Amino acid sequence: MSRRWLLWSLAVLITRGSLMVQRMTGPTYPFRGTVEINNQQYRYSLPRSHDQAKNCPVVLSIKDPQVHGLLSYRRLNAGEPWTTTPMVVTEEGLSGELPLQPTAGKLQYHIELEVNGQKQRVGGVENPIVIRFRHEVPVVIVLPHVLTLFLSFLFAIAAGLKAAFKQEGAKRLAWIGVIFFAIGGFLFGPLMQKFAFDVYWTGLPFGWDLTDNKTLIAMAFWIIALIMNHKEERPVWILLAVIVMLIVFMIPHSLLGSQLDYSTMKVKSG
Repeated sequence: MSRRWLLWSLAVLITRGSLMVQRMTGPTYPFRGTVEINNQQYRYSLPRSHDQAKNCPVVLSIKDPQVHGLLSYRRLNAGEPWTTTPMVVTEEGLSGELPLQPTAGKLQYHIELEVNGQKQRVGGVENPIVIRFRHEVPVVIVLPHVLTLFLSFLFAIAAGLKAAFKQEGAKRLAWIGVIFFAIGGFLFGPLMQKFAFDVYWTGLPFGWDLTDNKTLIAMAFWIIALIMNHKEERPVWILLAVIVMLIVFMIPHSLLGSQLDYSTMKVKSG
């Protein structure tokens, strides 16, 4: 009982840790940091993804009327100059807006703060923050997508741990993990893409979206592992599939994803 509890506890920790790292390193995770003004530290969390219901608010939790802010933005890879607008102090803080963009459209932006003649930037001209616009995805699609992928990782990693410690039941857990992976990655994953960017699949053979392609690579190794374990136990193949799954899913989520080409107004990936 204690050995089983230890295995599942370790599987949960590895699953949560790997998924958290993937999410936090992705290009749509909020741009976070701190800025010091008048000897006071202000934390900020600026958006890098926004649905298309309205303009995107950009807010710094600074309510000091002596602090002036300028929000500068331009469309990504459109070859146009920066547009700069003043930020205003609201109940939430120093606030501005980024204009609504078409599906998969991206903006670069940065903020310049000035107080008592001293200036500092959040983001930068040479390394600005990039935000992508998308359609809102219904919760009934998001929740099962996230839940099934979490369960697929959990059972797959548990199978890998059993294989590594030469315990029985690795193949059964691998099958459960693959079923959840197929549902989360190949059913609800394309539905997420369709709602967000109006396309079901942007991986091979149609594109180079790393999220779709890493899902494809991981599934290919799991299929090989299950085939190799069909007639007899070969735990090394299950362990290999788990290692490949962890490696490919360390690639940040949404990297090289759908992006609007402003010159043609067509959505591309990769």
